[in-house]
Amino acid sequence: EDVSFVDDVTVLIIDDAHGIIDKVVSVTTIAVNTFAGFGMDLNFSAGKSECVVEFVGNGKGKAVKSMHEHGNAIDIVINFAKTINRKFPKLYKHVGTRSGANLNAEVFARCGIMSQGAGCLQKKILQNSSIKLEKRLAILGAYIFTKGTFQCSTWSDLSPTAAKKFHGAIMSLYRRTIGMYHGNNKGIENINDEDMLYQYNITNPGT
Repeated sequence: EDVSFVDDVTVLIIDDAHGIIDKVVSVTTIAVNTFAGFGMDLNFSAGKSECVVEFVGNGKGKAVKSMHEHGNAIDIVINFAKTINRKFPKLYKHVGTRSGANLNAEVFARCGIMSQGAGCLQKKILQNSSIKLEKRLAILGAYIFTKGTFQCSTWSDLSPTAAKKFHGAIMSLYRRTIGMYHGNNKGIENINDEDMLYQYNITNPGT
């Protein structure tokens, strides 16, 4: 019978800093043997089956040094017959989304993409008062936020810095489209982010 499997699987592995690599080796060996049982080989080329590791707590310094000395990769011998090179990149890019222990760089890049995209639509569409506000907000969501939030559901918890940056970038675009800025001096009422989300029935950046 035909063999089928679900692609794009993430496995979370947790252990003490000094033991995490050995556990990764064990999990990798199990995965390779399982696929081999169905006549399939896992691809361990760069950008394919990789492992992002974060060392914390006791033994972190020694583990990081050891990993660096080995070029952030290790050779794993499978069943005394096959050797694979398991790479440990700082970030793993999948379908345009970079994942890793620290997502600050990815979040900052997404904020830049949204800001640049909005700039292209700003005068003709987003700030065009002849277009209904509801439609302009819908366009903002469809053409700008979809780029900035693509696959963000796969992100781990953001650092306070990244979360603040992400929230601020989206709220700034809302304010530019609505025409309500912080410290507005044009006689327009200035409201905080929470009230704006409620008053205009727009999606919270956290969501």
